[in-house]
Amino acid sequence: MTNFSHKRVAEKEAVERQSQETPSAVIRAQAMDWGVTIDAYLYDAARVGQRYAAIVYGDKSKASLDGMTVATPPLELVKAQSGFKLMRTPGGDQHFLIVRELGVEGNADDIQH
Repeated sequence: MTNFSHKRVAEKEAVERQSQETPSAVIRAQAMDWGVTIDAYLYDAARVGQRYAAIVYGDKSKASLDGMTVATPPLELVKAQSGFKLMRTPGGDQHFLIVRELGVEGNADDIQH
């Protein structure tokens, strides 16, 4: 029988360790003026169709803690600037910033084959 209580504690500790250090690229992205409110910053984002799985930072909804892995709703590109990608939901009500995307130029070595 699996001890789910122990598993939850281990997951919480892992998130706490991850959230202790915000990547410098996220800090740089947060300092930039994007012209819209950024709902969350996505790090090590992996694209799956129109959605992304990523490590989240600065979630405005407070639904996710820094360092947690999240799945986004479908997203579309608004603009790319300074190596970052400003994304929005099709309805335009939420904006996400991809700070670092796995498997794209410059980050191709991030994905294990």
